[in-house]
Amino acid sequence: MGVVPLVFDWFFLIAQGYLIHGLVGPALFIAATLASAFLELKIDGAAMISATLGSSGFLLGILSIPLMLDASKTRTVGMEDYIFGSCFVLLFVVIGGAFAWNGFRSIFRGVPLDELYAEREQKPSRRQNRKKG
Repeated sequence: MGVVPLVFDWFFLIAQGYLIHGLVGPALFIAATLASAFLELKIDGAAMISATLGSSGFLLGILSIPLMLDASKTRTVGMEDYIFGSCFVLLFVVIGGAFAWNGFRSIFRGVPLDELYAEREQKPSRRQNRKKG
């Protein structure tokens, strides 16, 4: 799974000449991996992977905004460019943010990611409470 941010960073940032922006995602992944290895924390591996890959995807979405704005200055853009650009940014920001949120929440609560999901399924939703009451 660590290869996915590298591929996206390569195609969208590093290949375009934005080396510093392209190395943010892989640097976060490596830093989180080394931190957990050196500190020997009892952190759930799935939560760590979710947090790092989600953060990488989130940053990729955020950092693509200036690139798209620079590209729009040099060429004429149509409605499809605005739609695709917005969807591209939202895809990475929303999905990456959700992965990062779940991973960090699991890490900070000290609960493995599987138990966090099981805990969420056991709680009755607000809609079910309204029907019963």
